[in-house]
Amino acid sequence: MNLMNVILLPHAEGQMQERGISEEQVRATLADPDDEYPVERGRIRAERRFPGMRHAVKVVYNFGSGTSERIVISVMRGRPTRR
Repeated sequence: MNLMNVILLPHAEGQMQERGISEEQVRATLADPDDEYPVERGRIRAERRFPGMRHAVKVVYNFGSGTSERIVISVMRGRPTRR
């Protein structure tokens, strides 16, 4: 059972709609990322490749109140990061 609370900011929702990324894909990326690493301003980027997709779904988020809340700031597709 996934007890994570996900808050999608309006900017992220618009990006999801423009880029054909579903809320289920965002939640799955946050729950079980292939890679996760810090980015600018204390934010975190989670990435996940889904079967049949050429690019990874990338979700930039902050922690909300507590570790079970994620505030999604930005959502995109792109090549998986190789670190």
